[in-house]
Formats: sequence, C-alpha cells, structure tokens
Amino acid sequence: MDHVLAKWIEGRPKPHGQARLLCVHPFVRLMHRYIEDYCNHHDTSVCLEIMDPDYVVHIAGRSHVGRDDRYVPAASAAFANFPDLHLVVHELHTNGDRLVMRFTERGRNRETGRVAAWGGIGLYDWNGVALTSNWVEQDYESRRRQVEGETGPDPVDGVPVDPWSVEVLAAEPSALDVAERWLRAGDWFDAASVVIDDSWITGHADLPLEVASVEIDDIFSVGRTVAAHAGLSDSRGRRLNASAIVRVDGSQVVAMRAVTDRLAFASR
Repeated sequence: MDHVLAKWIEGRPKPHGQARLLCVHPFVRLMHRYIEDYCNHHDTSVCLEIMDPDYVVHIAGRSHVGRDDRYVPAASAAFANFPDLHLVVHELHTNGDRLVMRFTERGRNRETGRVAAWGGIGLYDWNGVALTSNWVEQDYESRRRQVEGETGPDPVDGVPVDPWSVEVLAAEPSALDVAERWLRAGDWFDAASVVIDDSWITGHADLPLEVASVEIDDIFSVGRTVAAHAGLSDSRGRRLNASAIVRVDGSQVVAMRAVTDRLAFASR
C-alpha cells in the first residue's frame, strides 16, 4: 500500500456515522455515507438507506436499473473480487442539485494477488433524500493492465486533506455553454491541460478513435467547473463513452480530466 493511501486510510473518519460533518450540504453528507459507510466498509445494507429503489447506473454503454436486483449484486461481486477495496476521493463539486466526484478505487485482486488502482468520474443525481442515478466511467483497462501484471501497481493521485469541505456553487449557464460547445467539437486535446484515463502516469493522452461526432448524455455546471458524460463516435458508429470534468476560464476551456470505457470499446 502506497504512503498516500495509507495516510488517508489512517486519518479517515470512523465508519457508520461516528464522524460528524458540520455545516456540510445534505448532498455532500449523503455522498460521505456512500463512500465511508457503504463503499469503504463493503456494507451493502447502507444502499437501502442512501439509494432510491430505482437507482440506475449508466456505465460502459449500459444502464443498470434497480438498486436491489442489479446494483447491490454487482457491488457485492466487486467487493468479493477485491476484498480490501477502498475508494479515495480526489475532488468533489456540487451545485446542490447535482454532484460530480473524481475518485480512485484500489485493492488487491483475489485471483492474482496483484494490487491495482484505477480512476473514475461519476455524475450523481438525487431526489433530496437518496441517490437516483449515476453516469460514471471507470478506467477498467488500467485495472486490467495491473491485475494481469503488465505494469503496476499504479500510484494513487493526490488526496485532499478534507474532500468533504466543499463550497456549493450555483450553476453558471455561460460556462456550461462554453464547455458543451467545446465537447461537441470533438477536439478534446484543445486545452492547456488534458488528462485522459491514466495519462497522468503514462505521460501520453490519446483516444482510441477518430472522432466523427459527440453525443452529450448528461451535463451540468458547478460554477466554472462543468461535468459531462458523453459518447464519442467514429465514422463506423463505434462509440467511446467518457465522463469528464471541464474547467472554463472566461470564454475558453483551459483543462479537462476524463475517464473512458476504452476496455469495452476495444471489443466493439
């Protein structure tokens, strides 16, 4: 276990509500339960309290509808495959109605015994009480690479001292417009800073297709930060799904961080 993750685990709040989150927006508080009580303690019973029965996860081109029939069994299988799986939050942004989170999952694979760390970005919605949906992508190609022993384990990206102390920022329509036009243009490298999947480790950011069109599935802004889930298609109609966090400064995009379903795309 690398020192960054070890330090985070040592200092993280106690499970099952023992930590007190003061002056925190209810959506952020809900996500704290999602990460701490559910994900990092593998307690799927918490899902009954924090997710709507019709909770839907959109990932890798598929929609998994139903908390009890679809989501919980899939989560239980993931915990079985990585018995010490932990989720680390790198950044979290919310406007009160929507929330985007960039994270890393890390654990030792049960079958190979190898440790892997892989990133993800999720765009969450709620009904004021429970989570209702998540447009998310995780870098499963990076996980495969590490689990199969090609390279790795990868380091964990920087961890904030307190990811839950976030300012709730109102949506900014002008930033949303700039980011949406930029995303639809398809040239996702036309920014000062671009990180796609594990390019912050490999030093090489690319996409496995020539982009012919872009379809936006979900998009919202938190101040000048814009979260989006999109499908990038080539001339043959093959689609690469991506979740992205876009930074807008004035009338231009200055940075983007994205996670794609490139592993699933390779078989399309």
